[in-house]
Amino acid sequence: MSIPIVPYSAFCSLASDVLADELASLMVQGDFAELVLFSDLHGMRVALLAVGAGRRYATLADVVGVEIDGLRALCAVRPEVGGVVANDAGRVEREKDVARLEEGLKAREAAIAEGEQRLAAVWHDLTERESRLDQREQVVEKKEREFSSVKAT
Repeated sequence: MSIPIVPYSAFCSLASDVLADELASLMVQGDFAELVLFSDLHGMRVALLAVGAGRRYATLADVVGVEIDGLRALCAVRPEVGGVVANDAGRVEREKDVARLEEGLKAREAAIAEGEQRLAAVWHDLTERESRLDQREQVVEKKEREFSSVKAT
């Protein structure tokens, strides 16, 4: 078992607003090798743990399987991403903005999906009504033909 290293934006999204200030502060300090996000089974409680030289856990491998107050390691992030140091304050803010935008997009996608479902339900109802109207028209036409044939005799 291992702890996955995720992009900073995904890490911010998982850490949520609850840990945003602590995360930003730690990223500015940058005195760690990895930052580990711990969570309970339901994602209701989250916590951060810095891993690196001079800390209780020196490597990410040391954290695998560790449970702290009922929380287990979910994922980790490194302070350096693609050769660009992530502890730059502007970058941290941009990453937080990206995480907020992603959250907004997810909410919009959910609203669109709900709208599509409502439209599909309305379409289904309308096609059923149209089918019933077609049947009623056929019954009326049949009765008109019967009436015309009775009247003609």
